[in-house]
Amino acid sequence: MVTTELFLIVGWTTLEMQVINRLNTYGRLSDVHFLVMCAMIAAAFAISIVLYVAYYRMEEMRAFYMAMLPLVTEALSMGVWSVLQGSKISRQGRTIPFI
Repeated sequence: MVTTELFLIVGWTTLEMQVINRLNTYGRLSDVHFLVMCAMIAAAFAISIVLYVAYYRMEEMRAFYMAMLPLVTEALSMGVWSVLQGSKISRQGRTIPFI
């Protein structure tokens, strides 16, 4: 069954990958941080898709709680993103603010 949630999962993943790719291209995100974020986004996508498919096969209350996990995985990946952006240091030793 295709629902809006599937569109949101794929759309979120695509947009996040575009953002980190653009930041890496312009030198605002190091290669190591880029790879970390790729792994985080890929893991969040995989968990979301697996739970999306499994959701329709679960009993009602279990499905309710399992449906929260994709939101948690996306929140964790955004938390890692915030930490990585906060740790970026310029050549002069000052923190570069995220724009």
